[in-house]
This record gives sequence, structure tokens and C-alpha cells, in this order.
Amino acid sequence: MGVGKIESVVTAMDTKKEKLDFTGEFQVYYPILIKQVTFLMGDRNIAEDIVQETLIKYYYSDKKNIKNPRAWLTKVAINTSYNYIRSERSRKKREEATIQENDNTVEEIVIERQEAQRVREAIGLLSERDRLLILLKYTGYTYSEIAQTLEIEGNSVGTLLARAKKRFKDTLLSLKGSENNAY
Repeated sequence: MGVGKIESVVTAMDTKKEKLDFTGEFQVYYPILIKQVTFLMGDRNIAEDIVQETLIKYYYSDKKNIKNPRAWLTKVAINTSYNYIRSERSRKKREEATIQENDNTVEEIVIERQEAQRVREAIGLLSERDRLLILLKYTGYTYSEIAQTLEIEGNSVGTLLARAKKRFKDTLLSLKGSENNAY
């Protein structure tokens, strides 16, 4: 057998030994860590996640630098638990801030929708010519285009539009007033 082949067999045996050692350590330390972390966290599911993360860190760590595996695992598990608690606290604060922002936004959306409904109602109560004057003006038509579309004199568009706006405003205010009186 060549030297290279012997080295590969020894390496394979060491790897198997390391895996067996880790399995044994896992069986020994897992229940201990679960008890500690569950006590600290108060939730078994979270504790299992934290212990799993801790054991993964241990598996990939350099075992030569770890003199007392139990102490190392306990320290890492506790630190991971504290990190989890801090991150959860931060997450909850972010969620609460988002909920408060969304609550304000929901109120604003409801108010905007109510206002849009009032505007639609007010426009619906106007005469057809007033409604068309306002809609054409606020959709970007020029006075000359409005005059052509409605077949009216170009010089009278400004006056007719001003009167239509006033009637719209009065109608909208009367709708708001009647709505306030309903409460």
C-alpha cells in the first residue's frame, strides 16, 4: 500500500471517528441544553431552534480550542438565546411601529374614499354641461378644446367654468353639511 493510500484511509477513519464523537456528544449535551434554554426562553420550540444552532456552531468549530465542551455549549446557547431575545424585541418594535403607521394610513384611506365618494355625488348632482366643463378642465383640456367639445363660444368658457366650479363647491359643501347633520 502506498503512503497516499494509507493517508486517505486514516483520514476517512478520523472523519468517521469525528462523526461518531459528535453523535455521542450530541446525545449527551442536547437534553442538557434543551432544559437550560427552555427554562431561559419559556418556549420549547424556540429552545430547540437555539440548541440546534448552537450544536451546528459546535460541529463546525475547531475542537482543539474548546477545553470544556459543556461550558462552551452552555455559553454559546445562552448568548444565542439573548441574541434571539434582543432581535425579537427589535422585531416587535418594528411591527408595532408599522401597525401604528398602517392604522393611520387606514384612517386616511377611509377618509379619502369618503371624500372621493362625496365628490362623485356632487358631480353627479350638477347639470350635464357643468359636469362636462369641470371634468374636461381637470383632465387637461384647454379652453379652446373645451369650447370645441361642448360647442360653445371660446370666450364664454372661463365664465361658464367659474360658475360650474361655484355650483360644484356649493353642492359639495351641502353634501358635507347634510352628512354632519346626520350624526
